[in-house]
Amino acid sequence: MLIGHLLKWDYQPQKRSKSWRATIRKQRRAVEKLIHQNPSLQPYLPQAIAKAYESGKDSGGRDTPLNYSHFPEACPYKLEDVLDAKFLSNGRNL
Repeated sequence: MLIGHLLKWDYQPQKRSKSWRATIRKQRRAVEKLIHQNPSLQPYLPQAIAKAYESGKDSGGRDTPLNYSHFPEACPYKLEDVLDAKFLSNGRNL
């Protein structure tokens, strides 16, 4: 749900919290660990991001008052940004 939390961070700035920040950090570490333990997954990451984005939109639509149509059709995050331990799309760092 990393991408779901990034979407919530971006589209509900008034609800940003230390808890959301901590969740984003924790989920990134889990993804990093998974990739480190399974380097053969590396070529599949772009496809995985696309699928994760669909789940992230589901999460954003379910957990916020926003409609699914409020979110971009395609993932607005580059793979490098999703995995970057310091990236937040609003220009702030974790």
